[in-house]
Amino acid sequence: METLSAHAIVANAKGYGLSQTLYKAYGLRTKIPWPQLIRCATIYTSVGSAPVGGPIVASNKDKSAQLANDIHRIYSNAETLDDSTTDRSELDALARVQLGENYEQGMIAAVAVSQRRWREKQQHLVNQLLHKELTPDVYRQLNRIAISEMAEECVRYLGRDGFERLFGVSVKDAPDILIPPTS
Repeated sequence: METLSAHAIVANAKGYGLSQTLYKAYGLRTKIPWPQLIRCATIYTSVGSAPVGGPIVASNKDKSAQLANDIHRIYSNAETLDDSTTDRSELDALARVQLGENYEQGMIAAVAVSQRRWREKQQHLVNQLLHKELTPDVYRQLNRIAISEMAEECVRYLGRDGFERLFGVSVKDAPDILIPPTS
């Protein structure tokens, strides 16, 4: 039986916007050591059948469906785009869906700069982790701090309400979006 990847997204999930901004739409083009991601990022379907393991988005008017369509269009041309162009295209698609067609371009440009800075910090942390200069726990702590700094910076551009609308999570909860605190 032939299978195809459905590459479903869950745009209505809490914090999806922040997750997409940090780790890309499917999380697959990041350089983060996360072997489990490959297993959880792809939903397989049989050719000619309905998707298995995920909801079907019924209406193109739905924000999640609109964002999924936009992301699909971006990734259908991704081989010809560099990472920074893909990142910005994803962020613009998210802003269009979450903030409306007439979102403030300058605001999102500033968020894109914050996103790029975070990615640079993240890559530095990943390199340190891979070279065993950091333990996984220290890596998670430093990554959490970097996410917190990016969130605070983005709030200056977007305001708290705009941050929550765009990213789907409060600035306070942003650092814990993918790395829950240990008790």
